[in-house]
Amino acid sequence: MKYLFFTFLFVITNLSFSQGKEIVIIDASSQNPIPFCSVDFLNNDGAFSNEQGIFLINLGQVNKIKVTHLSYEDTELILLNTIDTIKLTPKITNLKVVEINRKPPSKNFSFGYTNRKSFFSIALNPKTEFIVFIKPPEKLVNSTINAIEIPISKSNYLSTNQINQFAIVILKLNIYNVNRTLLFSQIVKIPIDKSIDAYKLVTLDTYVNFDTGGMFFGVEMVGFVDEYNRLISSKKQDFITLKIFESKENNQTYYKNIFYKNGYWNLIDKNTNVFNINTDKNFNLGLTLNLSYN
Repeated sequence: MKYLFFTFLFVITNLSFSQGKEIVIIDASSQNPIPFCSVDFLNNDGAFSNEQGIFLINLGQVNKIKVTHLSYEDTELILLNTIDTIKLTPKITNLKVVEINRKPPSKNFSFGYTNRKSFFSIALNPKTEFIVFIKPPEKLVNSTINAIEIPISKSNYLSTNQINQFAIVILKLNIYNVNRTLLFSQIVKIPIDKSIDAYKLVTLDTYVNFDTGGMFFGVEMVGFVDEYNRLISSKKQDFITLKIFESKENNQTYYKNIFYKNGYWNLIDKNTNVFNINTDKNFNLGLTLNLSYN
């Protein structure tokens, strides 16, 4: 009987430690929750905090994490069963890296990989990102980026029932310099309805200098918000696609899993082992930049 009692106690104890635990991420100064932080479990997996700064973790499988957000200092810590709050310190950054005058120059121009006659679609799953390198033409070297069009659509796998199930898709629009340092990031919320089949125009929160040497532009999939307002980012869902277009330029589009192999960038071309692509043509993610210049 004593053996059975301790066996039962052991099972209950292990179950309690293996169950998911909610942890909230907050600003160390304001105490406000920080939404959509990246939480790396350091085991080739991870999660995102939701709109309320909360993420779910299995303490029985993960004991160390790294929390990142563009506006905050990276934080790495060992998890204890008593931890229920993580405080991030705001990052002191030089906004001149990406921000110029409040008023953009007067002339407008659209530029990017815009051959919309020949394309194929590729699935955008949670915890993944597609990134394309774009260099400004000579006449636009002093231009600023004020909006970006994302070639997003819903796939044939997304049924009417699932449209009712998933209310919103959450994306991050990221901009990197030529050294792949993240300079700018903006959350994009797109309702899952018929309008998702059109290009999504995203006006940037601030005007970004278009570096003369070119920049990388990424579309990162955070996950879906379901009918109960929960962030779903743990399951592979082939419901959202991006358009990849034929291009005169060499292949400049990359793919990465946010938490796998430290977010390694894979070039997508005919030799890639990430996707089954059989083509001899060049192609790139069809982002369109809306520019302003003098």
